[in-house]
Amino acid sequence: MKRFFEKDFVHVTASTTGEDAIINLRQKLYHVVILDINLPGVNGWEVLNYIKQNSPNSSVIIITSSEDPGIRQESIRRGAAECMGKPFGLDDLKHVLLDLLSRKRHQRKLKTYLVRFDDQRTGLVCNLSSTGIFVLTDKLIECGTTLHNIILEVNEGEVIPLKGEVVRAVESVEHTSPSLAYGWKLPEGLNYGLGIKLLEQPPVYSTLVNSLLF
Repeated sequence: MKRFFEKDFVHVTASTTGEDAIINLRQKLYHVVILDINLPGVNGWEVLNYIKQNSPNSSVIIITSSEDPGIRQESIRRGAAECMGKPFGLDDLKHVLLDLLSRKRHQRKLKTYLVRFDDQRTGLVCNLSSTGIFVLTDKLIECGTTLHNIILEVNEGEVIPLKGEVVRAVESVEHTSPSLAYGWKLPEGLNYGLGIKLLEQPPVYSTLVNSLLF
């Protein structure tokens, strides 16, 4: 699951026990928590209670193998955003996850960033993480292409130089980028998407990513 979501540059932290989950939650804000009810040790209900008390801005997706329909009602009553029964496909979970991320982005009006490439093409960064960026562009760039001179425009007159490799090329981004849901108008001409794995990044980039997580 971790590898599946990181392909879209969603930053993921995996926990195998309820105790581990709480330790991670103490260290940073997670926009969405995917929580199994049947965790060993501290169970999912206890972790959910901790989240609602100590990290109320985190949305929670409950997953369970129980066929009891009352589990979903209880999950929502306790403050979860969604409840999914096992088994489910990772694409289904991705849809729910991106739906929640989209709503958060829309509600908080999270900022997007302009980006320029080697040949002066421009794009719009609509998702970034510690490992990569997802960019809307006017041209599709072939997977495997190394971009040596990526200029991320953070503020007027403030830029961050990056280097990266195109690892994903998307011909239609309308239904794949969480920034484009809930009424976000697709910028004219930016019909394609690029997933770029960052090969070089200065410390100021890490500072930017951390500022968006906390």
